[in-house]
Amino acid sequence: MNLDEIATRAGVSRMTVSRVLRNHNHVSQATRERVMRIASELGYRPNPMVSVLMSQVAQSRKATYQPTLIYAWEHSSIQTKESLENSRGSHLRAVRKRAGEVGFQVDAMRIDEPGMTHRRYSEILVARNIPGLIIAPSEAPESSYDFDWNAFPAVTFGYSVRSPQLSRVTLNYHAGIFNAMKVLWERGFRRFGLVITKKTDDRILHLWSSGFLTFHWEQGFPNVPNILVLEQIDEKAFSDWFRGTRPEVIFAYNDSEIVEWTRQIEGRIKKASRCKFVHLDQDFIHHPENLYGAIESCRSQLAEAAVDMLVTKIKHNESGLPERQKNISIEPEMILMGE
Repeated sequence: MNLDEIATRAGVSRMTVSRVLRNHNHVSQATRERVMRIASELGYRPNPMVSVLMSQVAQSRKATYQPTLIYAWEHSSIQTKESLENSRGSHLRAVRKRAGEVGFQVDAMRIDEPGMTHRRYSEILVARNIPGLIIAPSEAPESSYDFDWNAFPAVTFGYSVRSPQLSRVTLNYHAGIFNAMKVLWERGFRRFGLVITKKTDDRILHLWSSGFLTFHWEQGFPNVPNILVLEQIDEKAFSDWFRGTRPEVIFAYNDSEIVEWTRQIEGRIKKASRCKFVHLDQDFIHHPENLYGAIESCRSQLAEAAVDMLVTKIKHNESGLPERQKNISIEPEMILMGE
């Protein structure tokens, strides 16, 4: 495969092919897509690091061109780049910051855009000469994507993207809750509760609940009815569970309704001690005054690790699915907020 062969088949000059492969701006989108399609058919695989180097050589100064990574996401209520940028749970801002530090731009692109298919999504990335893809956590517990994985390397966050088996960066949920309980145990707490929806528990492979149970097992309490996992946490179910368990500390994502329900129950119990609350995600706290502590989200560290993993793949000109899935795990700590 050479530039002359691509140029002949595409009906353009050799210089135009060179510009397309270097992601030069002065080429029409239609020509760019045609050239990239033919180049792909002939076995061409772009190396964005070469493009950066050639740009520097050609201009004899610091390159202004930066390859663009794609942050891919889909969400029922987050449908614009602006709302994604401002979302509490988004990794986009931290991804963009780290990518800029290592010479890349980042553009967000919705997977579930109306009329979009996985094939079309892949074609757009190839046409834009996108060197790599970072896939946001899925809203659903299990998601599957059928992109053209031979065209670019990809990494994802968390465990919700189940197929294919991409390399991923994730929070160490198991260690996070286990270590938080150790801190609380040392402070004299003995009765713990975990309240979580089934959807959330499924999304993270039950790692909050497994860390919670492992701690009890190590302390010699293997059979405890102190986990509440339901499709939806309602007041009646919570009240029944709380009265039967009487935890001193509750781990949960909800720092409003659950606190209110708990205080109402305690008000009806004579000499009831006030239960403490630890939020499972620091970034989603709404009422810090209600909390004894929170577990770090580590989104900045997760984003940095994901970008670094992807850039390493790009520098090694890797694409396609990994032979073995690689995981980077970030261990969070508990932030104490009140006594």
